[in-house]
Amino acid sequence: MYIRNWAVELSLVAIMGSCFMSFDHEAAGAQSATDYSGTYHVTIGPEPLYTMEIDHSDTSVTFTVTGSDVSFEGSGTVSDTTMLLAADLDEMGEFEAVVEFAQDGESFSGTWEIDGESPMKGTITGSRTKWPEYDVDALGIPLLAKADYISLDSIQKVSKFRSGEGHDYSDDFELCRNMKHYYPPKDGVAGPSVRLFSPVTGTVIGTTEEWEGPESWTGTAVGIRPKANEAFYVVIYHVDLSQPLHVGELVTAGQELGTAMEILGGVTDVAVGLHTPYGHRLVSYFEVISNPVYARYVARGARSRSEFITTEEERDADPLTCVDEEFLDHGNLENWVTLDGGPPGPRRPSRRVSPLP
Repeated sequence: MYIRNWAVELSLVAIMGSCFMSFDHEAAGAQSATDYSGTYHVTIGPEPLYTMEIDHSDTSVTFTVTGSDVSFEGSGTVSDTTMLLAADLDEMGEFEAVVEFAQDGESFSGTWEIDGESPMKGTITGSRTKWPEYDVDALGIPLLAKADYISLDSIQKVSKFRSGEGHDYSDDFELCRNMKHYYPPKDGVAGPSVRLFSPVTGTVIGTTEEWEGPESWTGTAVGIRPKANEAFYVVIYHVDLSQPLHVGELVTAGQELGTAMEILGGVTDVAVGLHTPYGHRLVSYFEVISNPVYARYVARGARSRSEFITTEEERDADPLTCVDEEFLDHGNLENWVTLDGGPPGPRRPSRRVSPLP
């Protein structure tokens, strides 16, 4: 489970990273001069999807994290501007976070981890200020992505928006469908040969390190907020970063981030979301790529942007069955767009070297 999929993966646990941490909740330090009580808009890992209510009294706090499909409570301690938080997530494990508040008490940043069977760790930020909003229904979807996020010559096919592949990945308006895109490679092409790039110029809003089980690392999920419209965000999953990325760091469109991890026959996936006046919404990557980027797909046989999108009406007419985030079936609609041949992708190496120490 990776946080967003706390809800799916408890929707929250797609979170972020640093190293695992431990702390003594009984050890209370100096009392803070600032009252940190209130509502914070929180990015856990790569996704700005949560609110945190904090009740601060002396050196103790209680808190509640909520999202569209997740809610949990915990407690912690405060020493000056540092807050230590913990919550029991039942079968998911123990959630622990260390955050540092700005001097004015209006925002915080830090790291978190979950120590369950499939551990996760990542970054967390919060602010009393709401995220920017954009009325996509009234204003339309801007073409924000000026570069493709992937070396397309390595890719065989792309899953459709609202497909029945993978797991439920949906927004505040729809349920039980996968509203991102998977990019399986050509036969014989290894994940480490697939290069990944920032599709937009913007800032890193968070990262999450993910595992399948305690020893199988599945890469880093990276969230990026475009400078051109900060109501939007892009998430790239299963990245083997070429160098660490930090919250607030500027990346430029076309900047190489690293290579793909090979996960269950695929290599990577991409999602695009935004905050609207009415709630959190996901849109297709093919709705935000520029015309020059889309031309690369036309060169591989694409006939229209809509070819990569199952409409809401089509999906509703052929509903999927979900248990938590898992699909019990793939539906009757076509879930994939197979690309025409093109330049041969890099070949699979004879052996793979684990990124783990």
